[in-house]
Amino acid sequence: MHATKALNALKLLSPNSIQHAGYLAVAKTRAKALHAFAMVAPIPRPQLFIGEQSCYELCDLMINEGATNVLIVTDAVLNQLGVPEKVTTYLEDKRVSYHLFDGITPDPTFSVVEEGLRHSVDNHCDAILAIGGGSVIDASKIIAMSQATKRKPQQLMGLLKASKCMPLYCIPTTAGTGSEATLGAVISDDKTHQKSLSIDPRMVPLASAVDPVIMKGMPPHITADTGIDVLTHALEA
Repeated sequence: MHATKALNALKLLSPNSIQHAGYLAVAKTRAKALHAFAMVAPIPRPQLFIGEQSCYELCDLMINEGATNVLIVTDAVLNQLGVPEKVTTYLEDKRVSYHLFDGITPDPTFSVVEEGLRHSVDNHCDAILAIGGGSVIDASKIIAMSQATKRKPQQLMGLLKASKCMPLYCIPTTAGTGSEATLGAVISDDKTHQKSLSIDPRMVPLASAVDPVIMKGMPPHITADTGIDVLTHALEA
């Protein structure tokens, strides 16, 4: 009975059904639906590596699990700051091929995701490593599912739309979003700017590395803002 109610609530999150709803009402509905779904459905947990140099442990796991040609997804600011270099240098030392896509924008749109997808498909990537905040990780989730299923990102919005997902790994650069351990991703429409939600346990990353050295490389105001976000989540709980 509870499972049926949870599924029905999640079905209400389709783009058509929420088009005219107020933002607050939609946000509350999403939160309740995710909570209900989590109560009745098994949600996988990513293997976590925590601490300094944990990004290297994540890379070793990724290599040991068969990754030979990795798509690194990030944004232009992080790339300019040199944040991915710690990882790319390590992969080069291990003689693992990689391709870097830094086109992710805040509140990523379908066109941004499709560009990243083309980059991954054209380079025959066999694993995806997200290095960034919530927007980067959300986009990476949809890229991974879209490439694995050969379905357009728009077709993956809603509940349980994917049958499989590419190997996905995450190195968050900010605290507070929790995207590296969740089963949801939000993508915006290019024209209407309406946000669509995809929910699927398959998009939970296989592993994530919370490396404070990488987070420390962020601009101070970003570190402070996301730190307050974490504190707020803790107080709410």
